[in-house]
Amino acid sequence: VGRWLSSDPAGTVDGMNLFRMVRNNPILLKDEDGLKPKKPEDGYYYHVTNARNLMSIVNKGFIPQGSPGPTLSADSLRRRKEGIMRGIYAQVAKEYNQMNQGNKIFPHSFKMPPDFWSALKLEGGDIANDNDIDSARNKLNNAIHRSISTVTDKSRFQVKHDKQEDITRSRMSVLDDDELNNIITQIPLLDQTRESVNTKGYIYLATTRNTLKKYVDNYKSSDDKMVMLAIPENLLSDKTLEEDKQEPDGAVRYKGEILPTDLRFVNREGKVVSFDSSTSDELILDYSFVTNFIRKT
Repeated sequence: VGRWLSSDPAGTVDGMNLFRMVRNNPILLKDEDGLKPKKPEDGYYYHVTNARNLMSIVNKGFIPQGSPGPTLSADSLRRRKEGIMRGIYAQVAKEYNQMNQGNKIFPHSFKMPPDFWSALKLEGGDIANDNDIDSARNKLNNAIHRSISTVTDKSRFQVKHDKQEDITRSRMSVLDDDELNNIITQIPLLDQTRESVNTKGYIYLATTRNTLKKYVDNYKSSDDKMVMLAIPENLLSDKTLEEDKQEPDGAVRYKGEILPTDLRFVNREGKVVSFDSSTSDELILDYSFVTNFIRKT
């Protein structure tokens, strides 16, 4: 069974049909030896989620991301410390409620007795000098458990924060004590160190086809300005690609950079299109211009 490449095979509209008939089989892209079918949606893709990133890529190429970027920022450290504090309150509430079935407390609302923090400084003092993250986590959990038992009047755990109070700020204020701050900060610091080692000089690429399918479905049905960068495989052949076990969906790490002349993007139909970098010398590019070009090409 075949099909005409022309929509008017009989030539009744535009005159004589000069188009050939082709086999009505799916097109397969093969490797250089013609042995292994390659689906066109397979490949390496990278999400570009904001205007600044996109315009930087269009004008300068794709430069590896990694430390000492946001991973090592002061904001990141602060958020991680807040996470440790939330974990402490959650563990205390859980253990307290197991001992006091009739008077439950909730992690987001109870006020920690000062006695608890005094005990934690003693019980967890060596955490600040522990450079093994798993060991530090275990020590913190054990120190929390022991510190609860030192609070003689357990009813003090039932005191709540005032409704007008900034609870996060109030709870974090205990870190004005240097000893407590060193204990609470150690695990976030170890986290940051591990991540900076793993991400240094790399850009992350999603290798699963689901990533592309979800992207195209979303791009067709919304006004989302996110675009996806496609990296030609021939550019990766002589680069280092390795799986990153800390990232989901089979992500790999790629060390290198891609010049503007080699840029490719995925449009709303899921096709890979190029953006002529010479355009940047002739026109004043802006985010809308580039995204509209990619969408329509």
